[in-house]
Amino acid sequence: MTGVTWVRRHSDAAWSPCHLWQCWYWLPSTALVEPILELFQVACSSLEALAVLLEPPSLGSQPFGQRLEHALATWIEVLFAPGYQLAAFLVQPFWRALGTLLVARAVARLALFPFSEVQHYMPEHFDETSEWVVGQLLASANLRFGSRLARWMDFLMFHGDSHQIEHHLWPAMSFVRYSQAAEVVRRTCAEAGLPYHEVSYWEGYRKIWQQVREHSEPVPTGIDSRPPSRDRPAGERKRRRPEETSSSDEDC
Repeated sequence: MTGVTWVRRHSDAAWSPCHLWQCWYWLPSTALVEPILELFQVACSSLEALAVLLEPPSLGSQPFGQRLEHALATWIEVLFAPGYQLAAFLVQPFWRALGTLLVARAVARLALFPFSEVQHYMPEHFDETSEWVVGQLLASANLRFGSRLARWMDFLMFHGDSHQIEHHLWPAMSFVRYSQAAEVVRRTCAEAGLPYHEVSYWEGYRKIWQQVREHSEPVPTGIDSRPPSRDRPAGERKRRRPEETSSSDEDC
């Protein structure tokens, strides 16, 4: 892997001349090229699990039982996971099974793009001096659905993936509690004057398109446009060094 992605959507990603054209190819790349690359990576992982299993025992190496357990877990996931479905290749012609798998992954990518992408990146709302909780509120957003059917589909099929704010605030919380937590967080934000971002499904696509367009050009030399990290612990802020404070006081 070269470390360069086909679609550059964030300033901390490496730039390549191909990104000048990403506004034209980002949807085909997202729907077809990236799923194919993922399948190649899964195939490499499966072969690597077999290779590790065949290695001779040596000092410091994992016991054979652990290697076998890891290999079996990898192969079972590849065989039966909905994203790979290797079992379908055993009962169908190869090209039919491959075509079905690629079409399914492409449709899933296009349908779930706002779910999996846009609510994780809201760089226009970053604030370098924010507390940790406020930083999560600034950098996250929930998808807003207009119908009860869409909300139930999100709950049953995607396990409440639209509630990214609550997921970032409480990573260990069960998804069945997200809707209750959302009411508490929304009410608290309204009382404290804190932001609570919600975007519609198509607004999520619009934000992704803006990111693709804005980051197609290279960053000028000497300019660091990377957004500050939102994982900064609570209470950590940029402060002046003691020598800077003393020198400024002397100037006064």
